[in-house]
Amino acid sequence: MRSLIRGERLPVAYASVCPVGDLPEPEAAGGLVHSFLSRVPLGHDGARVRVRGRYVQYSQVVRVATPSAGQVVELRQGQRLRLEVDLHRNGREGTGTVDWVWRPGRVLDPAGLVAGALGRAEARLDARPAPRGRHPVVMGPGVGGILAHEMFGHALEARGASGELSALIRMGDGTRSREIRIIDDPRRGRIPWRRDDEGERSRAVALVADGRLAGALHNRTTARAAGETRTGHARRSSYLVSALPRMGCTFIAAGDHGPESLIGETGDGLYIRRMAAASVDLSSGEAMFRVSDADRIEGGRIAEPLEPFVLFITLAETLATLGQPANDLQFDTCLGTCLKDHQPLAVSVGAPTVRLGVATVL
Repeated sequence: MRSLIRGERLPVAYASVCPVGDLPEPEAAGGLVHSFLSRVPLGHDGARVRVRGRYVQYSQVVRVATPSAGQVVELRQGQRLRLEVDLHRNGREGTGTVDWVWRPGRVLDPAGLVAGALGRAEARLDARPAPRGRHPVVMGPGVGGILAHEMFGHALEARGASGELSALIRMGDGTRSREIRIIDDPRRGRIPWRRDDEGERSRAVALVADGRLAGALHNRTTARAAGETRTGHARRSSYLVSALPRMGCTFIAAGDHGPESLIGETGDGLYIRRMAAASVDLSSGEAMFRVSDADRIEGGRIAEPLEPFVLFITLAETLATLGQPANDLQFDTCLGTCLKDHQPLAVSVGAPTVRLGVATVL
């Protein structure tokens, strides 16, 4: 097999095209960002305002030649916008961040995004230090997808799913909550693919089902070694490097709980709105997450905003206490790039509001 990315003219046996809609071309991106920034008042209630906007459009044509499928061509596209608003008033600072990603049927609402970022920045002017120690945690819609990506997805990218490397595989029982389902489906990502970089059709793979480990993500090599079928998750950053099993869109499936009831039943704890970065040790099952936006929960109600902090989570506690997914599944509330073996890949995550029984604020 060889991957062809230098413009050779080939007969096409399969084409997968995912048009991204009516957003501007890259040369108009500056105008789009400016239209957002112009909606933010420069002297908002006597505060100094600083605004940052970033618009990204991605378009890539991938051609793969395979013995079985012939010539496979795929167009991968995506568009996203991030808006950050900083408020400074009386020596205090608050930041609000919102992301928007194109998906079928999703409409861009500049006024709504600006209002959301500005409102959150104003609320965070009164942010307080996070209380150290162990707390129950409620992760808001979308946020729990980062937990699923880091602690489950990476362990089940088959190249890293050996007993020697992965504490998750050694434990082997998944989560204790039969409500938890974790799925990876590249076709639902912010830059979706219908065929992977080995020409295989992608599909949804259940990583956790009924609270137990259910599957792994494979390329040709790992599937053959495991005696399983390929899953369409082989990706590479260049034709010069190997295609690795990679996540595309990892999410916790929606449940039946109401998000308000999860907060109410928590009593006192933390409500996490955004996580900005994560680091996980697969061998020990320990992970740290940088929480950039969160609130306290007091008496079952959302209380004051908190300053950024680091959250420490162990796999054993996650397996034992992750549960109660709500009915408000959202994608792409936190955006990021996943780096594996020096190969970056834009990924998506999603989740409903979900509760983790215990985590530690460092």
